[in-house]
Amino acid sequence: MIKLADFRIKHRTIAHWERMYKWVETQDCNELVNPELMLEFIGESWGSIHCPFCKKYLNFFNCGDCPVGERYGYCGNPDNENAWCRLSIAKTWKEWLIRAKLMIIQIKSL
Repeated sequence: MIKLADFRIKHRTIAHWERMYKWVETQDCNELVNPELMLEFIGESWGSIHCPFCKKYLNFFNCGDCPVGERYGYCGNPDNENAWCRLSIAKTWKEWLIRAKLMIIQIKSL
């Protein structure tokens, strides 16, 4: 269960992912993923510099008490359930959308 202090951060994180998802829906699903293009158009991407949870918890490569990491495993480990690992290697926007949907579900479940 998410800590009360993180409730607002959770909702900012969901909003961050939903904005990205909505923008990607406007792209050709067969095009290659391009985080720089996303950043240019909406001012954010899926890197840790734009994630509200990462901004609070990430300390170099240690995610500390990140609620996503505690529940699903930390983002840097491809062997865990955390959707970000698979999303980060998506080749097309179609793959990215599928994996981002799971990421949103995971964050909402906290």
